[in-house]
Amino acid sequence: MLLSHPYWVRRFGENPNVVGQTILLDQVAFQIVGVLPQSFEPLSFTDAGSPPDVWAPLGYDLSLPEAGRSWQHLHAIARLNDGILLSQARAEMNAISSQLAREFPKDYPPDATIVIQGRRIIAIGPKASTAVPKG
Repeated sequence: MLLSHPYWVRRFGENPNVVGQTILLDQVAFQIVGVLPQSFEPLSFTDAGSPPDVWAPLGYDLSLPEAGRSWQHLHAIARLNDGILLSQARAEMNAISSQLAREFPKDYPPDATIVIQGRRIIAIGPKASTAVPKG
C-alpha cells in the first residue's frame, strides 16, 4: 500500500521507517511499500472531493461477474525507474498490449493500444487516446 504524503505526516509523523510496516484497512492487512511525494496529484478524487489517504492494490475475484478483463475502465499510475526513457516504457507497454490481445482475443481487440501521456497515465483500449484526460 502507498500512503499519501499528508496521511504519512498526519498518521505517522513523517517517520522514515514506515516502509515495511503493516496497517489494517477494513480488517485486511496491507504492507506499506512507500509514501507518495508531496507533489503527487491524483487523477481523480473520491466522491467526498478529497484525495485518498492510501492507495491499495486492486484485486478482482475473477469468479465474480463484475470482474473481467474487458472492463477497461481503470487507469494506472506508474513511475519510471531511474534511467528508463519514456520511449522505452512505451515500447514495453505496447509489447504487453500485443501479448494481451494474442492471449485474450475475446477481451482485447487486435488494435488495443496503451497510451502513456506525460509520465502520469497508462490506459489500455481500442480508443485509449480519447479516454485519457489532457494535462
